[in-house]
Amino acid sequence: MPLDLLNGTSCFVDSNILYYTLVPTAGISQPCLALVDRAFAGEISFSVSIPVLSDAVHRVMVSEAAQLTGRDRSGIVGYLGRHPELIMRLIEYPQAIDRLSIIPMRILPLEDHLLRNATALAVQHGLLTNDTMIVALMRQHQLTHLVTNDDDFDRVPGVIVWKPR
Repeated sequence: MPLDLLNGTSCFVDSNILYYTLVPTAGISQPCLALVDRAFAGEISFSVSIPVLSDAVHRVMVSEAAQLTGRDRSGIVGYLGRHPELIMRLIEYPQAIDRLSIIPMRILPLEDHLLRNATALAVQHGLLTNDTMIVALMRQHQLTHLVTNDDDFDRVPGVIVWKPR
């Protein structure tokens, strides 16, 4: 569903949505930025986790490094491992967490039992572990709305998926 969440909706926000607010992406960033504006206005509320924030910031690093080097994004992490001096030249990446920190979001704590729950969900729904960590966390906090650009969540019962496309 497009990002026309009703006022008062509490939703979990996936890292790709945060990434699109930080890195201009044709056709996708604008609806994500409009959603963030609604969070600032108090119309909707966001929840995230530290791994989601970390993944969003990591994606900014990868994108900026690929652009700086003119290399394809695939393989850029290995390239950065061999050329750490490139990380020191990044400008947008170090600012990403500061830019995200001004968005009104509730950071949900992770507990070790969630990994066990996530593993069971992964087997049950055929999802990757990081995705099922999101589902487990949402269930723990009784959240049903997920804002993501990931189609894999469509097959999880009880999760209402909102996408910027």
